Amino acid sequence: MTTQNVTIPALSGGSFSAYLATPSTQPDAGIVLIQEILGINTNMRQIADDYAKSGYLVLVPDLYWRLEPSVQLDADDKDQWTKGFELLQAFDVNSGVEDLKASLSFLRQYPSSTGKVGSVGFCLGGKLAYFMATRTDSDANVSYYGVDIDKNLAEATKIQKRMALRKAETLVY
Repeated sequence: MTTQNVTIPALSGGSFSAYLATPSTQPDAGIVLIQEILGINTNMRQIADDYAKSGYLVLVPDLYWRLEPSVQLDADDKDQWTKGFELLQAFDVNSGVEDLKASLSFLRQYPSSTGKVGSVGFCLGGKLAYFMATRTDSDANVSYYGVDIDKNLAEATKIQKRMALRKAETLVY
């Protein structure tokens, strides 16, 4: 497995970085791994690495790039959670979905890609994985404890491919 930072052109202009984890063998499929409110931190990179070790090509896009590029907040630091919630409040979901569309396209066109790409997201990323199912042609989508999905159920009629939703049993912040 190898890792690197890559640059993705945004659909609306500009570009953003992403963490890319590549398996040592031909990938089974690609995953756009969508960050929690803490950015592309150690936890997100470890999840990407674990998926890559299991044979997936994994891309974790920096969705906060318009607010503050390269956010990597520590889940064990209460003050950094506060910063994460501030970023969440300022985050534009529609721009984030556009960046995920660009990420989906990037991963599908990556040299070792099979062309099959889905998404997996946690918290904010879980909400965005739901929007990947409703607003893109991603091949499959998994939302872990996606926030505010209940406020966007009208979009559920647009889901054409596989979607899994998983709520958290207990979250401790």
